[in-house]
Parts: sequence; C-alpha cells; structure tokens
Amino acid sequence: MFLPRGVSDHSPSLLSFKGGVRKRRWGFKFDNYLVHHKHFLPIVSDVWQKRIEGTFMFQVTQKLKALKKPLRSLRNTYGDLNLRAVKLKTELDVIQIAADMDPFNLALREDLEFLRVAYQQARHDEEVAIMQRAKVKWLKDGDANTKYFHMVVKEKRNAQQIHSVRKVDGMFVYDDDVLGAFVDNLKALLGTRDDSINPDMPDQFFVNTLSLAESLDMIRPISDADIRHAIFSIGNDKAPGSDGFSATFFKAAWNVIGPEVMRAIHNFFYRSRLDKEINHTLLCLLPKSPNASSVTDFRPISCCTVLYKCISKILVDRIKPYLDGLVSRSQSAFISGRRIVDNILMAHELVVGYHLQVGQPRCAFKIDIRKAYDMVDWRFLFNMLSGVDGSRLSLYISYRAIHSAGFLSSWTVADLYASMHGVCPTDWLSRFPHLAGNAFPTLTDDLPDSLCWNNDDSGVFLVRNAYNSIIGNFDEIPWWRTVWFKGHIPKHAFCLWTACVRRLPTQDRISIWKHEPPNLVCPLCGDGPDSHTHLFFTCVFAKEVWSAIRVRMEWEDFPDAWDDIMVAISDPVTSPKGLVRKLSLAASVYAIWRERNKRLFRGDKKSTHAIISEISEVVRLRVAWKMSKDKQHDDVDAA
Repeated sequence: MFLPRGVSDHSPSLLSFKGGVRKRRWGFKFDNYLVHHKHFLPIVSDVWQKRIEGTFMFQVTQKLKALKKPLRSLRNTYGDLNLRAVKLKTELDVIQIAADMDPFNLALREDLEFLRVAYQQARHDEEVAIMQRAKVKWLKDGDANTKYFHMVVKEKRNAQQIHSVRKVDGMFVYDDDVLGAFVDNLKALLGTRDDSINPDMPDQFFVNTLSLAESLDMIRPISDADIRHAIFSIGNDKAPGSDGFSATFFKAAWNVIGPEVMRAIHNFFYRSRLDKEINHTLLCLLPKSPNASSVTDFRPISCCTVLYKCISKILVDRIKPYLDGLVSRSQSAFISGRRIVDNILMAHELVVGYHLQVGQPRCAFKIDIRKAYDMVDWRFLFNMLSGVDGSRLSLYISYRAIHSAGFLSSWTVADLYASMHGVCPTDWLSRFPHLAGNAFPTLTDDLPDSLCWNNDDSGVFLVRNAYNSIIGNFDEIPWWRTVWFKGHIPKHAFCLWTACVRRLPTQDRISIWKHEPPNLVCPLCGDGPDSHTHLFFTCVFAKEVWSAIRVRMEWEDFPDAWDDIMVAISDPVTSPKGLVRKLSLAASVYAIWRERNKRLFRGDKKSTHAIISEISEVVRLRVAWKMSKDKQHDDVDAA
C-alpha cells in the first residue's frame, strides 16, 4: 500500500507481514494408486457386503463412509512414496553391482528381478499420485523425474494459496478472515433476492420450445449403459467432491459396487430427490488474472461428488442435442458449434464510427451482465422451465428437488431465515397458513446475538424457567422424594420409579403385545404369575429377600405388600426418612428385578443369601461415598 507522498517526490510504501499460518483441515482423499494394491478389491467387497437400512442412495453413501477408514489404513502401508522409491533404488543398485560381480548366483538374480519390479511399481505409484495432485498435463510426456517438474508443482501449490484479499469496500483481510470475505461476497451476490426483477415473463418470450417428440426423447428411461457410460467418461484425475472419492475408485471397483450405484441412480430419476450427502459440493476459487487481489477477481467452481457428476452427465446428454434449437442464435458462448469470438467481432463492427454525428440517431447502453445472470430466484427458474415445456421436464426436476423445504437440525433460526431469502416455501404455507401474512425479519451478522425470554416477567432466560415451562404444572406425586433424593443410585432410582408406576415389562403386561401366549409363571419361585403384585413381594423368593433387608435395616414395622408400600411411601409420616432406608428399598427392587431377568433370559440363578449380601454391600458403599463427599464439602467450606 502506497501512502501520500507529502512534500517529497516519492511515495512511501507500507508492507504488512501478517504472522501465523491458517490451520487447515485435511479430509479424506482417495489416492488412485491404491487400486493396484492386491488388497483393494477385497477391502471394498468386505465393506460392500454389509447390510444398511435406508434408501438406495443412503446405502451407497454410508458404505462409502465406511470405506474411508480401511482405505486410510491401506494408504498408510505405503508410507512416504518418494522415500520408498529412493530406498528401493538404492537397494536395486547394490544388488545390480553384486549380480554383475557374481553373474552365476541364482539367488542374486532372483533378488534383482524382485527389486526391479518393486522399484518400477513404486515409481508408478509416485507418478500416479503426482499426476492426481499436480494437474500438470505434460506429465504424460515423462517429466515426473526432473527437478524442473517438481519446481513447477511447488510453484503452482504456492500460487493457489490465498493469504490476503481485498473486500468490496477496499479493506484488506488476512489469514482466517479471508474465508469470511469470500462468503460475504457470495452471499451478497447470490443470496439476495432482487424484488425489482419481474420473474413473470409472457409466453411471447419463449419462441423456441420443445416438440412432443423431443420432450419424449428427453424423458426416455435411463438404462444401465447410460449410467456406466457417464461414470467411465469422467476423467481419472478430476478433483473429487466432498466425499473424497475419485472416478478412478468407481471404475476400478465397478464389478463390486456397480449394481448398487446403478440402483441408487435409477432411484433418483424415479423419486426426483437427491440426498444431501450427494448434493454437497466443495467450492474452489480460481483466479481470473495472474495477480488476483480482490474477492471479485476469483471465480468459484464446484467440486462435486462422482454420483452428482454422473447424474449431471446423464441430464446433459439428454438436453445437449436440443440446445441449439432452444437457445437464441444471439447466444454464441457455451453452445456446441458456436464461438464467442463471433459476437466479439460483431460488436467491434457495430461500435466502429459510433461516435460520428452523421447517420441515423442511435443510443448505447452499458449493462452489467453479471447482475443479470448471477442471481438465484426460484420463481424465475420455475417460469423458465415452464416456458420451455417444463411440464415434461418436471419428471427430472421437480419443485421439491430444486427448492428443498427441509433444514438441518444444527441450524439456528438465523440460518433458516437466511436460507429462505425472504421467501417462505410453498409447502410450508400450505401447512402453516399463518406464515403467509408474516414479514420475515432482516437478520445481520454484524450485531451481537441476545437471548429473549417471554415466559417470565423479568425477560431473563434461565434454564430453570425453561425446564418449568416445558414440563408444565402438574400435581406433585407424594412419593417422589423416596425415589429421587440426593445421593440416589440412578439405575436403582429409575427401576423403583418404573415399579411405582407399574411399568416394568412383566409377562402379564407384555401378553397383550404378543400373539403367542407367554409363560406367565414367576421365574423366581415358579409358583405364581409373573406380575407386579406377585413380584413385590408376594413371591416367596422376593419376600425372603425383602424381609431380611428390613431386619438388617431395623425396619420391621415397614409393610411387605406392594400396595401397602405405596401407601406408606406416599404418607409423609411413614415414608422412609434416612438415606440407608431409601437406598435399601431401591436396591431391593432393582436386585429382585435383575435376578428375575437373569433367570428368565439367561438361566442364571443366585441364592437369596447372595442377593441379600449384594444389596447390603451396595448400600454400604453408597453411604460411605456420600459421607466422604459431604466431608470434602465441609472441609472446603471451613477453609
């Protein structure tokens, strides 16, 4: 940056060296040379045989995710490719010298042949890896070994890094703020709806439309050959998408994964829905000029997944033959058989002599083409599809496929409103008509967030108030203090609470869920029905355990029938007060229920003496822990 020169005839320059390195997140990238490994196909086959529930597209994406870990492990077995090739070359030189000195040694000749093959494979793997990452087209001419080639690769890698950029307002940002500058620019360019543009266009605009035969040809059924041709027409070294898998992976493993991939793509054309894992893309910023410094000097391109590219190629192959008849002849770019230079030459001929006063009156307009094309307006897109006979194209591109009404569970309210661009989805209005008359608030990232709580007069948000607001106001259960108390054992308390509300899945309860009659005999005593009333504590086994616990806790006056126990714990006078008695009741219910399950499902049996000892030990340890914790708190308070 050059500063004002003042009284001097030289302008001082200001150089800014921002310290620190932006932390990069390295995701999974499939290395193409792995397809030559002998364990590659077995690894893919093992993962692909797993059964996954869900849609066909979901099954493919989940299996691709499951493949990442074993493929990373396979990649780690190679180590440093360059170092591996150098090491094999050194060993090969040593063996060659030894073989030349002893030409009749068969062992040396076998080692020489083995190392020669290993070295050639290592060089091939290194070359494939460089070709995949470098994107240098003259690599195929044999320049992978030269120092000049590696310098070109390093220079290209350094040139791709963006350390600083100038925003639209002229301010420079550095390091971590660079990403935010590009996001803000793209949001302002593509994420803002322009209400001044009328998306409703008269039918006279659509002079070129599809005929019935052309429309029917576009929507003819997709064949397996179309899918395979689309996959295998993708370049091996094309940049992967968000999942990290290249086209080479799909081609090499096609015999294993091909049937499920084709089934998933067929399902897309049948459902007209694309899973978000496939629809996610990575944005790559390409400089428009050698010395790009502003956010507007970079062109964003999308790195799509292979499945996304396959679907796009199929659609393009269907639409491409008819573009010449649909697109006006004035559009000379991006159409096969037309050249943009034709319009440039025509524009040059038109403006020659335009400044002269002679001739007929004329006027010139300067139009920002970027503003006309770089916009996202759903109504405009729908009208365009309808104008070119989109009623038939809707088999491929539906409203829901273009404008998804869903949202991520991790979104905030601000994210949801920002994604709508001020337009509420149509199917939302059909389900929630009251949204039609509501104006969406304008949200900005420049202001700090604040918590607003309307369920309290103070307006202050507290977790306690939110909890009370959610659970509502209900009558207090009289026995809750016996179940939930300070120092309770969570699993014991939950089991006791379930027993108090009679929701333990005893056989008399689950008999109404099953068609076949269950064995209703109590697993503990074998003499009564498996029910709440019998289990607590009419059962001989359970009654013996509960009676022994009451004796040990000096609690003989407490009842032994469950209905009487519920009355006792609901009465503030007779409910258990001490920690030991509360723990004993919960531990007894839990231990009896667990013993019942073990006998019923595993066939394991314990004596009443063992159950009583377990309950006593659990209560003793819990009381000791509680006393130790209380003592620590007292010591802290005293200090």
